[in-house]
Amino acid sequence: NNSGSGNSTSNSNDDQKQQQQLIHQQQLNDIKFPSSNELEDSNNRQDPPPPEDLNLFINDLLEQMQSKFENMGSTILGRIDDMGSRIDTLEKSIGDLMDQSGLSEPTYGSSG
Repeated sequence: NNSGSGNSTSNSNDDQKQQQQLIHQQQLNDIKFPSSNELEDSNNRQDPPPPEDLNLFINDLLEQMQSKFENMGSTILGRIDDMGSRIDTLEKSIGDLMDQSGLSEPTYGSSG
């Protein structure tokens, strides 16, 4: 009765899957979402910030973003310059190696 033992294995796998689904369902049920009354209460308790404060906050945020953008741009340009100098050095090294080996000009199919 090999089919019987196979069924018990698949049954235990099914049981494990069902247990995992129950655990996941319980975790989802444990999540507490605020009720609409709680949301209204929290909105009513906090007065909206005055427009001057909001303007200052936005200006500060924009200045921070601009500063970070400039820093990132200069970093990228620095890396591009560094890569360019590395490529120049590599080309020079390849040219020197070709000169040393006597292959200063590529010979396409010509003998000699």
